[in-house]
Amino acid sequence: MRLLGRGNHGEVWLAHDRALKRWVAIKSGLALEHEARDYPRCSAVVVLHDRLDDGRLVFEYCAWPTLAAALTRHWSATQCEQACLSAWRGLASLLASGWAHGDLAPDNLLVSPRGAIRFIDLGSRVRLGQPARHTRRDYSAPEVQAGGAVTEAAEVYAMAAVLMRLVRRTAGTTRLRRQLNRCLDPSPRARPSLVQLTRPLARPSPGARAARLSLLIVGLVTAATLSHVPAPADEFERLSQDAAATRLPGAPVRLVPVPTTR
Repeated sequence: MRLLGRGNHGEVWLAHDRALKRWVAIKSGLALEHEARDYPRCSAVVVLHDRLDDGRLVFEYCAWPTLAAALTRHWSATQCEQACLSAWRGLASLLASGWAHGDLAPDNLLVSPRGAIRFIDLGSRVRLGQPARHTRRDYSAPEVQAGGAVTEAAEVYAMAAVLMRLVRRTAGTTRLRRQLNRCLDPSPRARPSLVQLTRPLARPSPGARAARLSLLIVGLVTAATLSHVPAPADEFERLSQDAAATRLPGAPVRLVPVPTTR
């Protein structure tokens, strides 16, 4: 066997199960009875295969690295969005089973090269509406750290705190940062629901971008005409480039400043 890692509740070893004819992860340590009891059955968590006579647990082996380890690699904005969406959908699937993870952190999430997320180390999970078994200052919601119950809003906060570690390291993720900042609101009622978070981020359509660009052009020309102050030539040059970039039928490719007289 080979040691895969150590967590809050024990050690995990890689072994080959002759009966299953596959590699498995064997976990030893504390709170294993609690972790094995009513173990959630959903695609977001690693599968629990068996419990050995000595109390150790046999899990499926997933070769993905933890998010904590994957933070050092290069992430594109698209990969980052995929990871966040997968995390939200996985959390929704877990909560639908009636359980909260209770210990969301970068070292308790596995991430694939394409950004798929799976949860591990469910030894701290609790039923929704119950107090947490323990908290983490950097990730647990304020109300949970104060002794309150673990709710959907609390798990949304914890997941957002985890994902923010990734988003802050990735360029081109302004919309994701705004979304996560809303999830980190101190008030549970102000946080988005998982129904909202499990939808892909809306992207502005080319038509909407062209409409906003047209309004901006009209506003500049009108302001320059009414005030009898010529609009800056460099601003018209920038708008010309933006208009050409939309590549829409009929979109202007060159704007000419309107001459004004005093």
